[in-house]
Amino acid sequence: EIIFITEVTNLITTAFSGGTTIDIGDGTAEDFFIADTGIAETSAGNLARSKLGKKLNSNGQVKITFGGAPTAGAGTLVVKLFRWAQG
Repeated sequence: EIIFITEVTNLITTAFSGGTTIDIGDGTAEDFFIADTGIAETSAGNLARSKLGKKLNSNGQVKITFGGAPTAGAGTLVVKLFRWAQG
């Protein structure tokens, strides 16, 4: 089976506090999909999107890394992908 990520989207639904930073990576590079500089963590309604594709192996990841000292905040992460069986 092959898994391919086609898009990663992050929506800040409630503003984060405490100097929060958010990176969305692939388990190897912390900011592979979206770097913290592309996310306005203190702005509710902020939408960040990456259409950078990535083929995953069997232990592939989409990983969110929080920095700073968040005490409040919320968001939604949507990952679009497709799978197909080989053979």
